Amino acid sequence: MSAVTFDSAFRDAAVMSWRDQGSRDAAGFGDFAPDWAYSLGTPTSEWASSDERPLLAVTLRFDRPWPGDEWLSAVRGFAQATSTRIVTVTQVARDSPRAVRLAEALGGDYLEPPSMRHDALDEYVRAVYARSLAVVSDRAHGLIMGATEGAQPIGSGSDPHKISRLLTAVGLGGLVGRYDEFGEFAARFDAHTGALVPAVDAARADIADLTSRIDSAMNSVR
Repeated sequence: MSAVTFDSAFRDAAVMSWRDQGSRDAAGFGDFAPDWAYSLGTPTSEWASSDERPLLAVTLRFDRPWPGDEWLSAVRGFAQATSTRIVTVTQVARDSPRAVRLAEALGGDYLEPPSMRHDALDEYVRAVYARSLAVVSDRAHGLIMGATEGAQPIGSGSDPHKISRLLTAVGLGGLVGRYDEFGEFAARFDAHTGALVPAVDAARADIADLTSRIDSAMNSVR
């Protein structure tokens, strides 16, 4: 991999933060804080309990390989083991055909949003995640949104490196892997559920601290 040359403005900035440790380490300077999306969503104190979460939400990117029969069978098995109903959702409009196909292949239901307008879609998907025990996705912000609404993120994809970095940054990388690994880490699901609340709370605290440091830096030059 060729080295990236950064302008001196990046190195000399009062605040320089990456969204995962791997990026910071590769750059060789600055610090890191969780992705800003962790700061959004419902307070953890208001999350529904696990027995009030009857859904298993699934959403996959439209531009990645189809997961295949083994993965589909593993997801159905996980839903059966957790007594959840499989639903598929669309987080961006281009994922809609895949969400419909997934619902058919998994024997689940595609929950069609009332609008593809960004704010309406965000509100709708969050409402689904708020009733979901877990969200299975290869879309990073699908997993993060799910986590911020109390749905355990299960990262599953053909190339899960990005989602692994962003979830590992907050201590939620234990249930991330390739399609063919789904059965293995789904079997460890119960061992990871207790980490979700403290991970999201800590991520939000880190982002609040970063926000404060940015405000201070901005105020010093006004």
